[in-house]
Amino acid sequence: MAVRASATASALAHEIGHACFLKDIKYALNDLVCEGLAGALNWSGGDGTGYHDPALKHQELAKRLIMYYQMLPTITDIPLGSVVGTYKVTGAPETNTAPVACGLDYMEFMGRNPCH
Repeated sequence: MAVRASATASALAHEIGHACFLKDIKYALNDLVCEGLAGALNWSGGDGTGYHDPALKHQELAKRLIMYYQMLPTITDIPLGSVVGTYKVTGAPETNTAPVACGLDYMEFMGRNPCH
């Protein structure tokens, strides 16, 4: 793994995430974030009582995640499990969505045991 000396700490953390088999998360959704998009494991309670502000848009949540595909200076969050991301199939007119393995539980699944 190579990261330039002027890289931010979040860039290093992002690249270490790839070394732990985490995937980039992309977005194209303008929906409000909910358990269906962020995963029940990433919430502290039931629908509407979770960690994230109910008015938060899913695309803004994705930008907070350490595995967000564009490096931004505010990236800090590591979810527990998967979060719904978006992807484009070549030649298809629509954007598809699927859960993206971008959190701590997936690293454990891959035989890693992260310590924090």
